[in-house]
Amino acid sequence: VDGKCMDLATLPPTALPCRDQSDRASPPVTHPARMPRSKFISGMTLFAAGSVSLLGGYVLLGPRARAAEDWIRALDAGQSSAALQQKWINMGIGLVVTSSVGAGLLVTAMPLALPKRDKTPWWAWLSGGLGVGLAAFSIAYGVTAQDEPGTPCSSLVTDPTDARTCVERSERISVAVLTGATAAPLLTIPLVYLFRPSKSKLTPEVEVSRSGGYFAVRGRF
Repeated sequence: VDGKCMDLATLPPTALPCRDQSDRASPPVTHPARMPRSKFISGMTLFAAGSVSLLGGYVLLGPRARAAEDWIRALDAGQSSAALQQKWINMGIGLVVTSSVGAGLLVTAMPLALPKRDKTPWWAWLSGGLGVGLAAFSIAYGVTAQDEPGTPCSSLVTDPTDARTCVERSERISVAVLTGATAAPLLTIPLVYLFRPSKSKLTPEVEVSRSGGYFAVRGRF
């Protein structure tokens, strides 16, 4: 009162020693919760390995396309093509394996590497939206691939037309596999925040009866 510190709880009010502003306790500085160091390092290691593996699947698209050209060129020239076809098949297997392993490592890394949040951050929802889009594209692009020719593509193909059909079909499926593998970790990010133990207190509910059943999750997202 008027520049003086007074105790107004007494009658009459009594003077009190004033404390300097610098003596007041500073409000605590809060930082976003982080994962334990060991888990974070493990998560980042898996993330790096998964990223390299998934990227390797995309990189194989180029060499495999050139292997397909060499195979068809040999068939057109009437030359032996069994080894070239096997090389093309092996590259296709490698593409599927590297992209699938990469997606699996990335999905495993997400719960360990992502920082803790009380609520799902906006960028996690954006990631989920991109994942849904890629997953939808993967399914639509894959199911519209051509049917296999009369001679299965995994067996010895000697007709150039059948070989071209195999190549076009496989290229389409390869893109579908890669985009589907990319969608998996993107979809995992919002799911980590939704189901990670936190203040959201998610509670699963299951009900089964003769007429049917349902599964639900209640809580604050």
